Amino acid sequence: MKKLILVATLLIFSLALKAQQSTPPKEDEPIYAAVAVQPMFPGGLPKLFEFITKNVKPTGDKGKVFISFVVEKDGSITNIQAIRGPSEKAKSEAVRAMSLSPKWTPGTQNGRPVRVSYTLPINFE
Repeated sequence: MKKLILVATLLIFSLALKAQQSTPPKEDEPIYAAVAVQPMFPGGLPKLFEFITKNVKPTGDKGKVFISFVVEKDGSITNIQAIRGPSEKAKSEAVRAMSLSPKWTPGTQNGRPVRVSYTLPINFE
């Protein structure tokens, strides 16, 4: 019985240590609105506009969809949301197209990559 209690105690202790060593989830880290170096799409703004033109399918709507997202420390895009737009169909299409984005160069603050909030207008014609 003593061996069983000892093994159980060691198992619980090792699990507790492992939980403390894991990195905190992304949600725990702050999201910056302004940083020293802004995140950048690979190839800059011209390539971003080319990417959008290539990947956004026409919906029959006219107007701008404003999307917001977070550029993570590794350059991936998360939390993509349509803030406003001419229709739900156009908003959904803008979110879908942006979800295809390759990794960006992350934004930096004090020389370190950080999570950065980004808002982008997408024109539908």
